[in-house]
Amino acid sequence: MEALAATKGIGVLDCPVVLGQEAANNGTVTSYVGGAEQWVERARPVLAAYSAQVLHLGPVGTGQIAKTINNMLLWACMAANFEALTLAKQLGADIPRLVAALGRGSGANWSLSRWGKSTGKWAEKDMDVALELAQDAKVPAPLGALVDQLMKQINQDKMKALLG
Repeated sequence: MEALAATKGIGVLDCPVVLGQEAANNGTVTSYVGGAEQWVERARPVLAAYSAQVLHLGPVGTGQIAKTINNMLLWACMAANFEALTLAKQLGADIPRLVAALGRGSGANWSLSRWGKSTGKWAEKDMDVALELAQDAKVPAPLGALVDQLMKQINQDKMKALLG
């Protein structure tokens, strides 16, 4: 598509966003942008209108690669958080107090800081994309495959239930 557009003097960018629905509502998403520098700079004012950060990562396609890798890490953290907090709750911990404490330790992560706010509804689609890319690239992703299976069992209601 980029080559065809170039014959007509048109630039192509891929510009996926991250940080979730709340950031989208607030105009504070981060845009991961792939494409030629000249087109990124031309589009930057538009991207900046809805993005707190516009990060140019390389040629077309690198924006989506960044989003996919970001989401793989996010869902791995979410699955680990769910498992750890489920154990903590079973052992009698006050989960909101524990989450606040963990946010000040080496186990801190973005999804933990927002525990119960995320729906987790995109995990299955995102992990399918990531695993397909890994398979096409012939890169083993056993942790990704496990996270995919774990995330199919987690939803916002289950995350919130740990808080109560």
